[in-house]
Amino acid sequence: MSYTTERLLLETACREAGAIARRYQSEGFQTFTKTKGDPFLTEADTAIDTYLRTTLLAARPDYGWLSEETEDDNSRLAKTKCWVVDPIDGTRDFVERTGNFAVSAALVDAGAPVAAVVYNPMKEHLVSASKGDGLFLNGAKVGAKAVPAFLEAECLVSVTETRKGKWAALDSRVRTRPVGSVAYKLALVAAGLSDMTASLAEKNLWDICAGHLLCEEAGCIFTDLSGRPVRYDAGYLRVNGVIAAPPALYDPLKSLVVKPA
Repeated sequence: MSYTTERLLLETACREAGAIARRYQSEGFQTFTKTKGDPFLTEADTAIDTYLRTTLLAARPDYGWLSEETEDDNSRLAKTKCWVVDPIDGTRDFVERTGNFAVSAALVDAGAPVAAVVYNPMKEHLVSASKGDGLFLNGAKVGAKAVPAFLEAECLVSVTETRKGKWAALDSRVRTRPVGSVAYKLALVAAGLSDMTASLAEKNLWDICAGHLLCEEAGCIFTDLSGRPVRYDAGYLRVNGVIAAPPALYDPLKSLVVKPA
């Protein structure tokens, strides 16, 4: 089955969502506190969530919906197909205006991502894929990238994890570069703009779903932090972390970040 039409739909919707994000970055925005105490919810998050939900469900009313900014009622689990969205992945970076945030949106079919877009509107990186069609960067097909030796490879890591010292013990064993937004990190790896990435902290499904497909279409291995495959119809909303890397780099990276049982 071809999912090209869904990819093109996501590209159009995410470009408009990115324009909304740029508008708020330029004109300013209010910041709110979430119920769980997260201070980083902005007007832009909710405006983009509303836009994407309205647009994508209008185009495909029979699909389910899962988003960071929409309360999940599990009704999506009764649907074969489901949109999985993070309106702004990296809201802290959005607030701090680092430029390292992204709109992340994917279509899941039977528990696996089949069309996806991660769009950083500040750096004009739109990375997209549909299952079996390969990877696209700003509409151009991305070819295979030469893979460096592990000690020469760059590993994108979490800014927050770095600030907390979680990568300090591994600094001499892997070359790291902190970047905000896990979705954006996955997109950079998929597009060949970096080599590999791993997160040592739990991630929500909406953080990783689009990047999951992008990495697989680029030929990378994508798993949770224990090396297990990730599904999007199993009822859970979080995984224990992620690893994404080309096959030649995956096992060495996993051996560093996975603690023995």
